[in-house]
Amino acid sequence: MLHPLSSGFSRIFLPTMALTMLLFTLSCSTWGKPKNNMNDLLLAEQDFIKAMKWGDYKHASGWIAPEAKEDFWRNVDGFQNHLHIMDYDIRDVIFEGGDGFSTVLLKCRYYFTSDPQLKTKTLRQKWTYGEEPSGWQLQQHALGELLVQ
Repeated sequence: MLHPLSSGFSRIFLPTMALTMLLFTLSCSTWGKPKNNMNDLLLAEQDFIKAMKWGDYKHASGWIAPEAKEDFWRNVDGFQNHLHIMDYDIRDVIFEGGDGFSTVLLKCRYYFTSDPQLKTKTLRQKWTYGEEPSGWQLQQHALGELLVQ
């Protein structure tokens, strides 16, 4: 009687399974982590401004750098229930991936609830990429510019 591991199936199956497990483990170590690239920056910007458009300020604040949060909440308090972002367009991204700083030019169309005339402004936002905490963070959100009439 042959040993079960000496069969052809086992000689092919076990190394293949071991290789699959190794590749899976290696891919999981980087999967899901934010990356210092333009695609992840655009995803971060889109998630941030979509949350702002729909009034989900708590979610949007997750993208704000810790040192900018107080200013962010001060601006939100200033336009909550008074200003509504209708739509937005990412006009340009100046990606400087090497040093972790990037600039996003964001065109916003918005109105004040007291004056429903549609207004348009282009915001210059400063994003940084860091390892602690890992990912893109908004250092300068420029939301205060929307409050200036």
